[in-house]
Amino acid sequence: MLNKEKNVPIITKLGRIDGRDGIYLESVVQEDYDITFSGDINGVLVENNILQQEWYGYKIIFTSVQLYEGIKIDECKWNIDSSFDEVVNSSKINALRFLNSSDYRHFIFATYEYIYSIIARDYTINIKGLDPWC
Repeated sequence: MLNKEKNVPIITKLGRIDGRDGIYLESVVQEDYDITFSGDINGVLVENNILQQEWYGYKIIFTSVQLYEGIKIDECKWNIDSSFDEVVNSSKINALRFLNSSDYRHFIFATYEYIYSIIARDYTINIKGLDPWC
């Protein structure tokens, strides 16, 4: 029996990020197989607002991206549990037969206007004030 697909919130240094206003996106840059999203995280909508800031700049890099798609949030029918989820037992990864499914992860990244589905090897996130800023 196959395990059921399930979204699991990713816990950042700010904890879980929730709400439509949780993540604002300012730019998306693709370089080869890596995609960088940058913008601001709403400090009010995180579970661990360490520095008590209203906004935190962020930069998240998804590496070795094999598939990504975005859809306007009001049109989206994807399951989401938080503003940044990992989809465990992803049917999308399983459908990409050319991938070794154990080498890739499926992420859901929900911003104010768009939700992105990303299949990548991994990600790194830098949060301004908490991580080295680049």
